[in-house]
Order: sequence, then structure tokens, then C-alpha cells
Amino acid sequence: MQSYHLFISEGRSVMRESGYFSRLRELLTNQRSGRKGALARRRRAKRASPFRMEQLEARVLLAGDLAGATLQAAVVQEQYTEGAINIQNGVQDSGYRYRVRQDFGTQSDSSAAPTVSVLRIYENGVELGPAHSRHDDIATKGQGRFSHWVDNLYFSASDNSNPLTNGRSYTYRIYTDGSTSTTSSSTNTTTSGTTTTSTYVQGSINMSQAIRDSGYRYEVRQDFGTASDSNAEPTISKLRIYENGVELGPAHSRHDDIATKGQGRFSHWGDNLYFSSSDNSNPLTNGRSYTYRVYTDGSTSTTTTSPSTTTTSPTTTTTTTSSGSVKTDFGVYKEPALPSLPSAGSKIVDPTFGTTIMRLTDSKDGSTDAFVGYSNLPSFNRDNTYVMAVEQLGQKRAKFYAFDPVNFKASGGFVLSKPPAGLQEYGLIWSGVNRQVTFGVGQNKIWQVDVSTQQATLVKDLTSYGAGGYITQMSKSLNDDVFSASIVNSSGSTVGYVVYKRSTDQVLVRKLVSGLDETQVDKSGRYFIAVYKDGHDEIWDLQAGPKLTATLSGSSGFKHRDTGFGTAFTSYSGNSLGFRQLSSPTTVKALVPGYWGYSANNQQDHFSLLADNEGWGLASRYSTTGSGVAKTFDNEIVLVATNGSNQVRRLAHHRSVVNDYYDQPKANISRDGQFIAFTSNWGNASGRRDVYIVKVPPAPVI
Repeated sequence: MQSYHLFISEGRSVMRESGYFSRLRELLTNQRSGRKGALARRRRAKRASPFRMEQLEARVLLAGDLAGATLQAAVVQEQYTEGAINIQNGVQDSGYRYRVRQDFGTQSDSSAAPTVSVLRIYENGVELGPAHSRHDDIATKGQGRFSHWVDNLYFSASDNSNPLTNGRSYTYRIYTDGSTSTTSSSTNTTTSGTTTTSTYVQGSINMSQAIRDSGYRYEVRQDFGTASDSNAEPTISKLRIYENGVELGPAHSRHDDIATKGQGRFSHWGDNLYFSSSDNSNPLTNGRSYTYRVYTDGSTSTTTTSPSTTTTSPTTTTTTTSSGSVKTDFGVYKEPALPSLPSAGSKIVDPTFGTTIMRLTDSKDGSTDAFVGYSNLPSFNRDNTYVMAVEQLGQKRAKFYAFDPVNFKASGGFVLSKPPAGLQEYGLIWSGVNRQVTFGVGQNKIWQVDVSTQQATLVKDLTSYGAGGYITQMSKSLNDDVFSASIVNSSGSTVGYVVYKRSTDQVLVRKLVSGLDETQVDKSGRYFIAVYKDGHDEIWDLQAGPKLTATLSGSSGFKHRDTGFGTAFTSYSGNSLGFRQLSSPTTVKALVPGYWGYSANNQQDHFSLLADNEGWGLASRYSTTGSGVAKTFDNEIVLVATNGSNQVRRLAHHRSVVNDYYDQPKANISRDGQFIAFTSNWGNASGRRDVYIVKVPPAPVI
């Protein structure tokens, strides 16, 4: 395959006069015709988009057509072979790291030559990288990192989604002109589409003049040299906009959709561009380039529309929406008058924060109470198609509801018809891989349960590693491979812990101890934490032996916490929260110092780091004496930036008056960061508890 690099520099106008551009146009047109004919004969899996070549050609041809052009151009050929990555043979390896065994026809990296590979890989035509990445960085950081190592490609998606199911195309190129794999960092972008139109005017969007308008909607006042949409002609604009070279859209979007849904929607209206970034991050600070094109051959803006997009007159009025807005300041917000309690399925708007809250459960199904499992136990499955509540139906039973994340609705509700003997349904954990599978423990066994078929599969019988009683409080890695649990003896006392690895069918650690509170495996499955009632903690590296690497106590210790990929989000000294790497757990980054005390107003909290975007940790704060708000963040559900930037996203008052353990909100967040489930008695200290869900705008990547 051949494509072109066009190098443009200042020169003499005689090039235009001599017919240079006319001859260049003829050359490129002939090459393009031949290239398209060849492409039509190739198999679909190996079809290469001509977009990259033609957009470069267009810049030279358009420059040659402009009056007074003083440009000279040179055409340099580059050659490469291209093919499809065999995603159907891919497997999740660890964390964000996926593995494909494939012969790419070029030398791979190895210990002897760790950067020899010239493989480049692409997601929807956008190059990923950096190449030659460390394998643990691919697993824990992802964002397009990859490694071509021996016979395998280890890689991650640009946004850490699952490349086996995200519907994107993954291709590779081997350059035969000496070009090597990219070593530059990738950006989190997704491809909206490509175009083969060859004449356009291009420029930069004036981001220095941009302001945040509402929600995900940003506004720039700029003359783009083309007619804009209006009430009379709502789709006339030919403006196209690009984020890091990738086209955004749909154009002509409703202004309220841009604000509440974002994801690249935009509108060229009057003298303004109203737009959103591809992933709803802040385009003023996310470091990406934003450019525009106006095609001069009649091409119009992309009109690809989402189901909710219409071409009616937009409005810029700020309104309360299904996802709401969030507060980011440090003010004190008293709880206003309690909104009327809705029935299950009904929704209210939080009067302080503007987010929408849906009641999931009530007494109509015969339950006497309902709650979430815990802050680090996911209520939502991996793609938000199920939501789980723990309901008091005689005994504590897991109840599964079909969930519609687009329309924010729940329906049905069923329990397991034949759960395995002794299954602790209140501690079930959704699979990180299969959307309809949960895991749990019963007696001394680990079980896998498919909720759609009601089929249970034994993962491991750990009876020989018990102590005459049972195992409880299971934790597991996100890839469903490493499990931990507390060991309980025949007298009902917790006497130790056990860690099991499914892929090797191996018990990694079994230790009898006293004073144990609970255990947790981090998302990667590499680190294991044992938390003790006196506030000290053990950190194990399961890949290094396993080896006990740290014992924490005092100000470096913690009780409530949640873990990410090799990280922990905890309380910390100095009236702050803490974020640490489990590889160096005594080095703690203080978060919002001075604003997160515990003695004032008797506040406590729980933490959730379940979202894929670990740039934010979720905390649900509550008064242990049932008191109202006295200080910042009291009785709130709030996201806190884990990078130490002191950013917060304040989402809702949970309205639970806490008099005992089951009143505590224990909020947990969905994988995509758009839904948070929590427990509340809705202002009645002696009343029924139920599960509520608040819908929130996903936090930006920071």
C-alpha cells in the first residue's frame, strides 16, 4: 500500500504560474483512481480507508487554488502492509490488558531487543500507543498502550473499554520504509467517521475564547466563514469539527442534548459554536486540539443523529435534566425540606444538587427492608443492564432488576430460584467480564451463578482450607481470577483468611489470625489487603512469592477503603482522604485536606472505586448520631479527584438518618460512572430502608 506525506513550505509564486499544481493534481487524481480500484478488490477485513491520503492531498490542491499562493509541495511515498487484528481470538489477560496471539509478519520485542518491533496498531483508524509499553502499565493504566512481545500482542483500548465487545475495529500496519512503532502517548478519542471529500477550508477553533455554558456544553463565539443554523434553516451549516483530528458529531444537535448527553454533539448556531468533547471531559483543560473544516464542494456537516436528536430550534435555557448538574465548590449545603417519598420506579430531583434520584425498591414485593450490599460491592453489572438489591424477604436475598440505563428505568425483579446451599446472597459480586454472571460463597465453596439461566457452577471447594465453619465476605479481582475470603470457625469466630487463584487452581495464601475485620483483592488481582479491627493492615503482593510487603498502622493504616488497579482510596490523617499505590502504601497523597474530618458532627463514610475512571473516588458521608449538616460534605454523596487537585463533584444528599448499621448509605458507583446506588430510610430513623439510584454526569478523565 502507498500513501503520501506532503511537505509544504514557503516558496515562490512561480510554482503556481508554471502549472506545478495542475500537474500535481493530475498525478494525485490518477493515483487516487488506481488506489480506489485496488481497494475495491481487497477483502473487507483488509480494506484501508483513503481518508488519511486524501486529506493531505486536499491541503496541497486547495492551497494551489488559492489566489496568491506562495507554496511549494513535494510528494514522498511511504509504504506499509495493513491487516486486521484477530479480535475474535482475543482474551482478557489482566485489568485493561488484552492479548491476541497472531503472526504480524515482523520481528517482535523480546528481552534481548525490547524495542525492535515496528508494529503499529489502530482503533477505528486512530493510532494507539505508546508502543513497547510495560505489561503492568498496559494492565493498570491502559489508554491505548501496547506491546508486541514474542508471539503475542498485549494491548488496551483508548478509553479502557473492552475491545472484545466495544464494537470498534482494530487494525495493524507494518511500515516497510523504516518507520517504527509510535512512542508517543495516545489520547482518549473515539472515531466518529471519515470522509473522502477533497476540498475544504480548515482552521483552529479559538479555545482561548471558549467558556463553559452548561453541563457538557461549551461555547465559542467565532466566525467560521459559512452560514450558521437558525430557526428558519436549522441544518444549513456546513461546519465540521474535529478533536485531535477525529470528527465529532452529530451536528445540528439540540442544545439541551449537548449539555446533558455531550459525547461530541455540537451546533453551529448564530455567531456561536456550542459543542462537547468526545468523552465529556473539559475541552478547556483536556489538552486536545480542536479544529474545524468547511467543505467548499457542497459537503455539509455530518448529520448522523442519535435517537433523541432532532433539528428543531435549540434552546440555551439551563434546565434540570435526567443526569442533572453537579456542584464543585466547598460550600456548606444544608438539607432542605424532605421531598415526598416516591414509590418504586418513581423519580425526584435533588433540590440542592439538581440530580435525579429513582427509588428502586419498596414494600410492594413483600420485602420489609432493602439495601445495597456494600460500597465496594457493585450493585450494577458491567454494562448497567442489571441492578441488584439485597432485600429482607424472610432472609436476606439478592433481587435482580432489569435496568435500562438510557431511559433510567428498572423493571421486573427476581430472586434465584435454586441458589447453592448456604449461598450468601447479600455478598454476591458481579463478574467484571460477563454481564449476567455473579460470584459468591456458600459454606466453604466459591460459586459462579448465571442470573439469566439460574445455573450455578462450582468454582472451588475450599473446605480443606477452612476451620470447621465457613468462609465469608468474599472479594475478587475484576477479571474473576483471584478470590479472597475470611475464614470462620465452628464457633462463629473469624480466625483467618484464604486467597485462591482460579486460573492456576492454587491457594496462594492461607493464614490463621485473630482480630481480622475483612479482606480485599485489588482489581488487578496482584495485591491483597487484610484489614484488622484495631486499624492495622497487611498488604500482600501476590505475584512476588506471594509476599507480605507492608504492615500499616497509626496514621498510615485504614479501615474503610476501596481498591482500584494497584491503588487504594481511604481515609487519611489531617482531616483528609488518601490515595496510595499498593506497591508503596506508606506514600499517601492527601485529598481535600482540612475538609474531611471525623470528630466534628460525628461523621463517618464509605468509599467506592468501582468506576473504570479511577481519577475520581466516591464517598458517602453520614452522621453516626443522625445529625443534620454542619460542615462541607456532611450527609452527602460526593466524588473526589484522586490526583490531589482538590476537585470535587457533589452529587446528592442521601437523606438517611443513621441510627444503626443498615441505615448507612454505603453508596457504590457503576463501571461507567453514570449511576450510584445507595441505601436510605428517607429521613425516618425508625422507618423502612430502600435502595435508591442517582443518575449523574460521568466525571471527566483527569
